[in-house]
Amino acid sequence: MHYSKAQLSKVERGIKAPSRDLARLCDAALHAGGALIALVAPPVTDVPKEPAPYGVNEEEWVMRLSPDGSSEFQPVASGRS
Repeated sequence: MHYSKAQLSKVERGIKAPSRDLARLCDAALHAGGALIALVAPPVTDVPKEPAPYGVNEEEWVMRLSPDGSSEFQPVASGRS
């Protein structure tokens, strides 16, 4: 899982909150069916959009991670022209 024993120990003892990525990896490794991912706070989605500096027009993408470890990228509809 590429996490140190020390970091996992801190999560186990409640000293550090697990990241969504750690919860996803543990969920897949333990075949928990999404139960561990559900325990982690959902990602923040109400972040105010700031215009790109100096007129830069960048596309926004979302990466979706599945409990089985697969992932996919999807463009986010910005509503801007």
